[in-house]
Amino acid sequence: AQTLPDPVRQGNLFCSLGLAESELGGSALNDAEKHLRQAVSTYRDLSMRGALAYSLSGLGQTLERLQRDKEALEAYREAVALVELLATEVSSGDLQMFNGSRANAELYDRLIRLLLKGGQPDESFRYLERYKAKSLMDALSGLQIEAGDPKVQSLLLSVQKLAIQLRKAEKDRTRGLATSDSLRSLESRYREAVARLQKTDPSYAGLVSVGPTDLARVRQRLPQGTLLLEYFLTADQLHVFLVSADHGPQVFSAPISRRKLVLAVSELRGRIKDRQDLEGLSQELYMALIGPVQSQVNAARTLVIVPGGELYHLPFQALLDPNGQFLIEKKTIAYLSQADLLPSGSAARAPDEARLLALGNPDSSLPAATREVREIGRLFTGAEVFVEKSATLAQLARSRPVPTYLHLATHGVFNGLDPKESSLLMAGMPAHLRVRDLLEGRVSLRLQGNRLVTLSACQTHMGGNNPSALYGSLSRAFSKIGAPSVVASLWSVEDESTRQLMTDFYSQLAQGKPRGESLASAQRKLLASKEFSHPYYWAPFVLLGDWR
Repeated sequence: AQTLPDPVRQGNLFCSLGLAESELGGSALNDAEKHLRQAVSTYRDLSMRGALAYSLSGLGQTLERLQRDKEALEAYREAVALVELLATEVSSGDLQMFNGSRANAELYDRLIRLLLKGGQPDESFRYLERYKAKSLMDALSGLQIEAGDPKVQSLLLSVQKLAIQLRKAEKDRTRGLATSDSLRSLESRYREAVARLQKTDPSYAGLVSVGPTDLARVRQRLPQGTLLLEYFLTADQLHVFLVSADHGPQVFSAPISRRKLVLAVSELRGRIKDRQDLEGLSQELYMALIGPVQSQVNAARTLVIVPGGELYHLPFQALLDPNGQFLIEKKTIAYLSQADLLPSGSAARAPDEARLLALGNPDSSLPAATREVREIGRLFTGAEVFVEKSATLAQLARSRPVPTYLHLATHGVFNGLDPKESSLLMAGMPAHLRVRDLLEGRVSLRLQGNRLVTLSACQTHMGGNNPSALYGSLSRAFSKIGAPSVVASLWSVEDESTRQLMTDFYSQLAQGKPRGESLASAQRKLLASKEFSHPYYWAPFVLLGDWR
């Protein structure tokens, strides 16, 4: 009785009973609502946020089944606010954890879908962005995030300390060892600390909290002729949010199931890797993903794609239109993990004397990588090139001043089970540069003033077997520590074709051309070649971030 007071038992009983009745449906739904409301009341009195979120989610689903959508939305909104409160474990009690779980994803899914049903595209877009921000926190949970700025680091530590205290106090509350007032006081202090961090450095705040999405700011950051496409998959429909400088979000929907789309993406990736014919399948995906918004796409020069779910693994540039043209032949393409991460300000012009730091072939097994970095190095007067035994992590860390372009041509080691352990091979010791090392500040790598990081290696844009874990990818890690643009790969790349693509890419950059156009031009050139025309060779690389 000491570890599980009667009110907790009662709340758990009401919740379990209500969820079971809700699944039965029909006449049992009224009893389900009654029992879930009792659970909500009990957990609210006990300040058990995790259990409260879980019961509110079940209540929302029950109300939705009763066709009381307005009340269901209220329950879902409150549940989402609870799961967003903390950066790491949100829950607690012995009932259910609500962090990074399937239940968490389903909650956002139901809320966004119901908002779309009610004709509320603006709010549904904001919650979609919030879900992606929450996924980032989940993917990076357990890391000891380090900031280079002492003031930001102090604020980060304050937020993390208060989060730990709040979780402990919540557990104590279930045992009768803490009061609701003390919990509310800690929660208030936590929110204040997050607000201070958000004001000081929104980028780092995004690692520990979910902030609001400003739609006006998103539109303001999109240049004329640029179209943002953000995808949201449900069990039986695909929704495409369109945002431009003048409009949006507009929502276009297509009746295609998530299962069918996932299978098609997986099959296309398999065919690409095996150098097989793609025409029918690639055109089918084009019609599903681009077809519903074809007229708007036709009017744009640049597409900024914010994928969703398994679409993170899809090379949109390799989609074929009905006329047999690849999308990259007609458009410049950039990717973002969230619309809220659109670059601000006007496009920064590359300096007249751009500085390149290039490291390649650390284990001497990639002869084309050695040629690659040397050829790129000859394009820039301020170039430092290190190959084979000299391509060390120490060499990378000691580079001063900050390179305009940082190029790493090496082996990528992808860890699908724990993407925080994905790494780049380096010469010497330590032999690997991991996602964890970058985000925890174990490597003294300064990127303020950098224009581009290129990860010319295998699977550096892959973040895990769970698509939401994209945020744990090497590309995302470099982006998070300050790189405004990152070029990275979706699969294991071929040595010689990569050398040719990268050399041409950098020759465009050296002429002052925009990053997105430079990559598109290099991909088109390889596509037009006889030896490397298959998408396997030119389509693995994507540009994450600022394309200008």
